[in-house]
Amino acid sequence: ALLSSPDTALQSVHMVQEPFLRDQLTPGVQRALVHGIETLDLDFVNAVLQALDFNGVVESALPVFEAAARRKEPAVRRFAARMLSNYEVNPTLLGMAVDADEEVRASVVKVLRPYTGQWIKREQSANVVVNLSRRSYEPQLGEDERALLRVLSADPSARIRTSAAHALYNLDVPLEDEVYLRLAADEETEVRTTVAWISRIDDDLRSRILTLLAMDSSKDVLEAVDDVLNEAPLQVDPTPYLGALRLRLLDRAVPMEHQTRYRLRSEEHTS
Repeated sequence: ALLSSPDTALQSVHMVQEPFLRDQLTPGVQRALVHGIETLDLDFVNAVLQALDFNGVVESALPVFEAAARRKEPAVRRFAARMLSNYEVNPTLLGMAVDADEEVRASVVKVLRPYTGQWIKREQSANVVVNLSRRSYEPQLGEDERALLRVLSADPSARIRTSAAHALYNLDVPLEDEVYLRLAADEETEVRTTVAWISRIDDDLRSRILTLLAMDSSKDVLEAVDDVLNEAPLQVDPTPYLGALRLRLLDRAVPMEHQTRYRLRSEEHTS
């Protein structure tokens, strides 16, 4: 009731922090916070977000963050997207893939990428308990998520395109060839460098990409190609690498130790 009144809402926000930290926001408190975020001024919204700022998963706060994602203010949407990215693949967050704010889109592409890192979750308890653990996950990407990767791989921001390229690393079923070829010809060096390491594509496409990148004008891209070639499993499947190997052999700028190794490996797999 306090949160539903504009006169008392701002003063009452602090009352939700303790149950939030215990992941014990009741349905009534959830509804009041959502209503306040949807109808009250930015001072109230900022107070709520400050009280609920936590880099981890608090399941009972999810409806509040989803309501904040619908606000018009970029800073609020940015905060909401960052919070929602803790919940892995969330429909509200995915709907923000074309948001005008780059930080929002960065949170979207984050959940489309494999992840290994620290994960914090608040547990219901009489006392505040923090679980800090290592987690790894590969998001299960359906057609909707794959469609978003196509969009994000052509994002105006090089940062987003690079993240989208990382998300392509472990797709069990690759996207269309043109997505990878477009990224391999991207104007941004970091994007092209990232594409060099994508391996879950067919041999012909991998060969085309590595051959293209082996002719790149960027030293960073060429170093990435060299690293890929040095780690290439030529004894198992040399096909995707031979075109790039031959091109790197012709490049006088390649260090001599690389040239010798490349020549031996190329001759070993060429009749």
